[in-house]
Amino acid sequence: MTTLLGIPRPAELAAATPAGRDRALDVLRITALLGVVAGHTVMATSVIRGGVLIWDNLLTATPALAWLTWALQIMPLFFFAGAAAGVHSWRDGTPWGTWLFTRAQRLCRPALWYLGAWTVALIAVRFTMGAESAAALGNEAVALLWFLGTYLIVLAFVPALARLRSARAAALVIAVLLVVTALGDWARISTHTLAAGAANLVVVWLIPMVIGAVYAHRFVTAGRALIVAAGALAVQVAVARFGPYDVSLVVTGTERMSNVTPPTLLLALQCIWMSSLFIACAAAVRRWAQRPRVWYLIVVGNSGAMTLYLWHIAAIA
Repeated sequence: MTTLLGIPRPAELAAATPAGRDRALDVLRITALLGVVAGHTVMATSVIRGGVLIWDNLLTATPALAWLTWALQIMPLFFFAGAAAGVHSWRDGTPWGTWLFTRAQRLCRPALWYLGAWTVALIAVRFTMGAESAAALGNEAVALLWFLGTYLIVLAFVPALARLRSARAAALVIAVLLVVTALGDWARISTHTLAAGAANLVVVWLIPMVIGAVYAHRFVTAGRALIVAAGALAVQVAVARFGPYDVSLVVTGTERMSNVTPPTLLLALQCIWMSSLFIACAAAVRRWAQRPRVWYLIVVGNSGAMTLYLWHIAAIA
């Protein structure tokens, strides 16, 4: 028997789930998504002033809250989970394009419906509230699609990450990515142009992908992962304190140098400690997800994850 959502009831779902499925990754996905929604809900403010819709950010008015973004910036976990799941699904001999297309279409289908709906909505806003409101709302409507574009690019590297053979090899790859990130930041600061650091949009988000592959391969223990997480966080604090970076890890509109567009070394270190911390906690999360009712809620949540991600900003507004 199934529920109205077409999902088996909790006990049936638990029994039908393959024993080898890593439920911790499913928990990570929905938890990270709910964290994004909660963060945007806390920070977002929208008002109509002078007949124009204005979308604003609480951090713009309260810079002292910038440190809170270190807890709210959990986008690295999406990339981590995507790589770990991708490594699990990859099979040698599978055509690269076929594998990538299969993974990509699950994300792109909800995005196409989203864009279609917003096209109609923005036409209506244009004729009822004016071009300025339509432009402001349209900018916010497509802002979250950066994740989809970047994710599809780094997802293409998963077959290569599946061939990693040791933690040492993975550490070397991460070290190279950190150096390239720092060089991108240096070029950006030296030239005062965002384009000089554009490569970091891929380089930085590859870091949690590599750590996701490390997790899938079971290269590190929970204890070592915890040590790495503590070390990366300590370095991140030092870089934020003494480096040229702003503290905020999200876009505020008032930052001197955004850590997100494009990503910087500060965000790269966030990727390391946050992903490593999950590895340290994964066993406990996996045990918790064995409970039938918990697992049922996780499956239900993930069944509409991309739709929730795309539409939550509109709901908040």
